[in-house]
Amino acid sequence: MNPPVRDARHPGPGNARPEPTPEEMFRKARHFVKTRLMLWERSMFLVPLPLMFMGLYSAITGSAIEMAGRFGGLALLLLSAWLLLEGQKAHHAYDAREVAKPPAFPRKLFASLLTGAAVAVTSLFGFLPLLNEPVTAAVYSVVATLLHSIAFGLDPMKSKGLQGYSRQDANRLLQALEQGERLMEETLAAASTFPDRRLQQHVMRLVQEARAVFRAIEKDPRDLQRSRKFMAVYLQGARDATVKLAHIKARNPGLQEYADYERLLTDLEQQFIRQQQSLLLNDRTELDVEVEVLRERIKQER
Repeated sequence: MNPPVRDARHPGPGNARPEPTPEEMFRKARHFVKTRLMLWERSMFLVPLPLMFMGLYSAITGSAIEMAGRFGGLALLLLSAWLLLEGQKAHHAYDAREVAKPPAFPRKLFASLLTGAAVAVTSLFGFLPLLNEPVTAAVYSVVATLLHSIAFGLDPMKSKGLQGYSRQDANRLLQALEQGERLMEETLAAASTFPDRRLQQHVMRLVQEARAVFRAIEKDPRDLQRSRKFMAVYLQGARDATVKLAHIKARNPGLQEYADYERLLTDLEQQFIRQQQSLLLNDRTELDVEVEVLRERIKQER
């Protein structure tokens, strides 16, 4: 007997979700500010701006050494701020997953080192009285590096969730998860061009269902082998359908294919809910049948 599937389009008693409490809403808002807005990290782009005006003043007064030191410090601090922002994004993505490997490039560590280098350059050449005091500049540099590391932390250095798996199995799992995340990001990027906010939210629900299955696989990687085929067909179909719909909407918003692809997105969402239930019930036969049905539907829509 097939497990019941909730309809994503028509909420009912079986589909109703409890209203979030004020504490949950506050926690979600705080998480959004911390992981998406990252105001504290973005403010680091504003910190070195005084060096720009000081460098311009040095250029007007004809002090070439001070100008080079101040503009050099400005450039290093801006690069440090960019590395910090990207490093924090990678860190939040690492924290959000049960299974993850550390970033290939330690951006936050290099952001701290660049901050120290910027302070050293600015101290030595941006202010001529310190030009003959390299020890003082070195002290400032070390202090700036340490403070930056303490304030923002360092990059993750170790893999997590891969205990008990061989390197080959771990790499296979990580590659599958990364490929799925990439397809979902491409789907969201294409949906962001839709003028219809309701349709954007539909695609976001689709991606949320996909990520729910990913989290389940991360908690029990043994499900990866059974769900790999379905994930590939589903995510590839969702990405292709969304990209094609974005192109259609750009050319002619009134085409009938708009409604056809919206129905396809609904079908894909329901199919992925079935995928979650099949994983919970360990029903491999039903899973393979769903894959073949979905593959044929996507071919027809293309």
